[in-house]
Amino acid sequence: MRRRLRIAVPFAAITLAIGLAVGWTAVATAGVHGQRAQAAGMAGAGRTASRSAVPWSQVGPGWTLVTYTTATPFAGPPKAGATTLYLVDPAGGKYVMYRWPHVPADGGVALIAWSGDGARAMLGVATNPKSTAAELEQLTLATGKLTRLPLPAGASVIGYTRPDGLAVLAYRSLASPAEIQLARYSLSGALEKVLFTQKTGSTGGGFVNTGQSPYNPDGTAIALTVGQSATAAGHTVLISNAGGLIRRFTSADSCLVVGWWTASQLLTDNCADNRLFLTPVSGAKPVPLTPASTSAYRFLEDAWQLAGHVYVQQSGPACGTGALGVVRGGHVVTVATAPRGAVIATTSASRLLIVAEHCMASSGLLWFNPANSTKVQVLGTNQGQGVIGWVPYYKVNGA
Repeated sequence: MRRRLRIAVPFAAITLAIGLAVGWTAVATAGVHGQRAQAAGMAGAGRTASRSAVPWSQVGPGWTLVTYTTATPFAGPPKAGATTLYLVDPAGGKYVMYRWPHVPADGGVALIAWSGDGARAMLGVATNPKSTAAELEQLTLATGKLTRLPLPAGASVIGYTRPDGLAVLAYRSLASPAEIQLARYSLSGALEKVLFTQKTGSTGGGFVNTGQSPYNPDGTAIALTVGQSATAAGHTVLISNAGGLIRRFTSADSCLVVGWWTASQLLTDNCADNRLFLTPVSGAKPVPLTPASTSAYRFLEDAWQLAGHVYVQQSGPACGTGALGVVRGGHVVTVATAPRGAVIATTSASRLLIVAEHCMASSGLLWFNPANSTKVQVLGTNQGQGVIGWVPYYKVNGA
């Protein structure tokens, strides 16, 4: 079975191979008039401002953290560069949160999570410009202060806990006993609670797939998919943040958790990766959200409710082949006017924030209104990779 990108990878406190960080998704609930009023204090479409200009009281759903680099691992010989962390607002403006002037050819910064209080970002940062070894760090956004965020060796970070991000969610894959442990750690790295244990194969291993943020809105429950091995189909489980299994979903239509659709429904993928379902946390039967994909080369990976329509993230067999779809007339119809290689990062009241992903080339970022096909460019392509990571402010997809 094909696995989506949000499989958590080992991330020790001392070193790791920095990977591309993909984000969980948020949806704005404000109306169009509210969005215009909110935009009054923002930087403005396409403009760049400093950290001091951020209207912090307005930061919420529709805002996104984005990493953008001039490093070039794919174009000819790999070249080092600079990476910038931006905060992007719903009007299309951006604010410089931090800049690393010298990073290795992979971009050097893995954007992992954004705390629910909006104050801090979690990142894997290269230890020097010539190494892919990295340390887990925390950036206080309002001040630009970067500090070490320690975790015990062998703990693979998933992200902050909810609702405020006052602890860290991580898992450990053990060989003896052969099991996966989901655990909560303090911001100083102390083990607070083992929340869940899943037995794996005789030699350990297994996988954890978290989709978007695994937490429900109030932070009381965690939904993720766990498997005994990298090749076996997993089970979606609902776990209490206080510890213990609430429910195990055994339906093939709940094979892979994508995220939370509402506070009482999970967005899940079936085992064939060709249809999305809404799985009630009560244990009731999953309900189809999309028709099944009939393409052998297109998989349905995510969905958002926007202006009365369901928009779908379609992935292809290679990078840069993603496409935006909409459920219409019992079919998933590709939105032809959307940017090529579209990968959805988040939504505002009427627009989609799209990473225009170009395989083996630079990726840009723009707001796209699918109702009238208008675009607002936020970050253009450059001589490097361009956009390499994004984490939106949290909200459920079906709001």
